[in-house]
Amino acid sequence: MGYTDRVVEHEQRLDENVEFMTRMGRSVLLVEDNDDHAELVRRALQLSGQPHELVRLEDGEQALSYLVTTADADVNRTKCALILLDLRLPRVSGIEVLQSLRELNKPVGPVVVLTTSAGDGDITAAYENGAHAYVVKPVDFRSFGELVRDLARFWLNWNKTPTGY
Repeated sequence: MGYTDRVVEHEQRLDENVEFMTRMGRSVLLVEDNDDHAELVRRALQLSGQPHELVRLEDGEQALSYLVTTADADVNRTKCALILLDLRLPRVSGIEVLQSLRELNKPVGPVVVLTTSAGDGDITAAYENGAHAYVVKPVDFRSFGELVRDLARFWLNWNKTPTGY
């Protein structure tokens, strides 16, 4: 078997893994209005080697619509392995998304705030409203990619949630 054949076989196994993990609730919901940041997250998640389906929404209103509508329609669809939530979003802010999710009182998966804000008020508000983690985006692209890969490895591989969460 040549190198090309091994690469194709590996890609097929990865595709099967992603399909299986997606069915098992291994989706990552990215709520990010900045296209450059979203692309960096997409690439870093891909390089993390963790099977997942990435769903990207561009504002808080879309996120709430997606999570609330699908929570009523399909319980498994809303149980994301990870939700990466920016705070500075159009229409509905990240803090308002957290508040609404807390009021929804249905498990949607761990929410990690991934934002440029390092302000104590934002950090406190995020945790008070149910964020599971708060991470400030590094300014350089390399560190940003490493951060997202580390988050993916932890939340998609090491973190365990209770059944039904």
